[in-house]
Amino acid sequence: MAPSESASEERTPEVTAAVRRLTDHVVQVEALCVYLLITITSLAALQSAQVPIAPWLVPAIFLASVRLVVRVTNPISGVRNRLTWASSLGGLLGAIVGGVTDVLTGGLTGGQGALLGTAGGAALGLTLGNMLVDQEIKGYDKNRDGRRYYAVEDLDAFIEESPRRTAEHPA
Repeated sequence: MAPSESASEERTPEVTAAVRRLTDHVVQVEALCVYLLITITSLAALQSAQVPIAPWLVPAIFLASVRLVVRVTNPISGVRNRLTWASSLGGLLGAIVGGVTDVLTGGLTGGQGALLGTAGGAALGLTLGNMLVDQEIKGYDKNRDGRRYYAVEDLDAFIEESPRRTAEHPA
């Protein structure tokens, strides 16, 4: 029997679940690195091609979509929640406010509207980040295979307690 076969047979369900969580985190880091590379490459390509597009639009789009890339939320981290929502809301409001001010002023603001929108959205995300993220729901690993199962009663209790939990621990 090969060493790798005996090691996989000896894994307990707890070790298997821990390996899955670790794998999720490694994939998360890889996704963020690729996302950053795409962002930097896109900005460099747009600059070298001299595309007539508002210079603040591409960073705002990438900031707004950070929430789509940051998928791992365990263990629960208030700092990560606030920073993720700050970048997402900052990018979204930066794009909206920047677009509106550029349209209203004919592009004469030089991106100042996008800067104000990004700052306002980031402040909002930092303030409300923990309230916007899902809390953990009580679940069971009945087969000890790392998959979670939820009882209807636990889901109902989570829905009822969620506003109360947010009010007690906003940050």
